[in-house]
Amino acid sequence: MGMDIYGLAPQLKSKKPTIDWSSNPSEEERKTYFDAKDIFEKENVGHYFRNNVWWWRPLWDYVYQLNDDILTEEDHEHGHFNDGHEITETQCEVICKRLTEALDNGEAEEYKNSFDAYVKSLDKDDMNSHYPFDLDNVKEFRNFVRESGGFQIC
Repeated sequence: MGMDIYGLAPQLKSKKPTIDWSSNPSEEERKTYFDAKDIFEKENVGHYFRNNVWWWRPLWDYVYQLNDDILTEEDHEHGHFNDGHEITETQCEVICKRLTEALDNGEAEEYKNSFDAYVKSLDKDDMNSHYPFDLDNVKEFRNFVRESGGFQIC
């Protein structure tokens, strides 16, 4: 299972490619579409962010920890499900600012070190021992949030 996070009003730099699936496109047409889609997503980082649940849950917990004064417990809880919960543009502005500060001042790295030590202390049979936390994932999410205009967790 994965989490698909869609920007509500992303800052787009190019037009999203389309394909008519009902016309039974050729292999070449499908390849061209998916290549164009990959380029679109790289150019328009506020449009879409994805993580599988193993990567998303620790990331979302960290985001909530940094922003528990602007995110509600409901935001935190629904953020762990792909039920369409929305985070506003105003909330995103604060989230982006705080993630940037935490990355710049070393707080995010300290959190990662503590998280890694905790995971390492767990028995390998404990499902929590399989959740990773990665600073590159935090940076990618921060970049998405900055340009998303708010987002929906699906």
